[in-house]
Amino acid sequence: MLSTVSTMGPSKPSMQELYAGPADWEAQRETITRLYLHEKRSLQEVMELMALDHCFFATCDPRSGQDQSATGSC
Repeated sequence: MLSTVSTMGPSKPSMQELYAGPADWEAQRETITRLYLHEKRSLQEVMELMALDHCFFATCDPRSGQDQSATGSC
């Protein structure tokens, strides 16, 4: 009997699935506050540092100036 082996590995999560949710925001609040308010880094710098150093992905809605979580929209 021949068995078939799937060449399709586990699917990669979409970017929407990688975006930070409310619990992620709360867990990283102190770090984000320190970088943005105390170290005076730009929003773009904070977003890049959080992505690289903490695997924390967020979007920014330029119309409102508010960061958006996974449930937000751009």
